[in-house]
Amino acid sequence: MTEKFAFPPTSLYLCIPEDMKRAVIVYAIIVLCGVTMLTTACRHRPSAQDYERQIDSIRRLEQAEMLRMQGLNRATDPVEAALDTMGRCTIPLSFSDDFVKFLPGFKPVPVELQPIFGNDGEAELLMVTMPPAWHKRVVMLAERRDSVAAALYLLTIDGLYEVIDQLCIYQQMPVRDERDRFGEETMQFFITSNYNVTLLRYFRPASASAPAELKESRRYAINREGMFEEKIIEL
Repeated sequence: MTEKFAFPPTSLYLCIPEDMKRAVIVYAIIVLCGVTMLTTACRHRPSAQDYERQIDSIRRLEQAEMLRMQGLNRATDPVEAALDTMGRCTIPLSFSDDFVKFLPGFKPVPVELQPIFGNDGEAELLMVTMPPAWHKRVVMLAERRDSVAAALYLLTIDGLYEVIDQLCIYQQMPVRDERDRFGEETMQFFITSNYNVTLLRYFRPASASAPAELKESRRYAINREGMFEEKIIEL
């Protein structure tokens, strides 16, 4: 029976010239690195959300540079920096002619941030911040077009500084009612300390002697998700 001669692997390595040893080692390292990178890439392939977060980061950097030119703190989140420069409004709060006319505490929203609030560029936006609700930011936004009285909105904002929901609490505009009378529609609001928001809608006929007529009353509350949820008004 012929015995098979087993050549020791270590002996084979010792017989390889030194320059070839180095080439083998370098080749092995390159192959190992390539396999590792390929495996890692397969395991951690960027998702659509990863790309979206990267795009958001780029946008925030652009906004930060724009805000720096306005003297805001570039080291913080640009939206947070803008919100922190706004005036503050406390609750409870009730409608008054002076409030909707003079907008106490409101400050202009920086132009670069207006698209966040859906501004088309044709309106002047002013804002005050409100106490939070369910760990959500709440702001009151005033939108003024031309010389018309400003419309007022309550908005809830999440931790990413995106608008969750909004509620118009005041506006004034010419309308014709169900009886084909020309006049003006206006609103009044009452906001409690726990954000129960009662809205009253009035119609005032064009005749100066005619009194305002209550057309509708509604009540809303901010739920845990930051949405304005309509409530039944108990009589």
